[in-house]
Amino acid sequence: MDEQALADKLASLTGLPWELENTGGGCTALVLRLDDMQWGHYFMVTDDAMVPAPTDPHHLGEYVNESQDINHWYFSDRRELVKFLKVWASKRQGA
Repeated sequence: MDEQALADKLASLTGLPWELENTGGGCTALVLRLDDMQWGHYFMVTDDAMVPAPTDPHHLGEYVNESQDINHWYFSDRRELVKFLKVWASKRQGA
């Protein structure tokens, strides 16, 4: 699955618009903005400064104000990330 296809899959899963972002220096990540600000509150999925392959470890960071890491989760592969996001999305929609 290519990077844009993964962004589309996460958008479908969560009902929110994940975007493929160039984070500088040739690095990429998938980003979900959780507020209306450009870099206010957001999630970022990456591994070793790139969007990870399905079987690679996935890191999900939650950030505020561009660089303040307030939460970080590690998943052994994409399947584990998707399981977490399904629960997260269902709780968010139920709130």
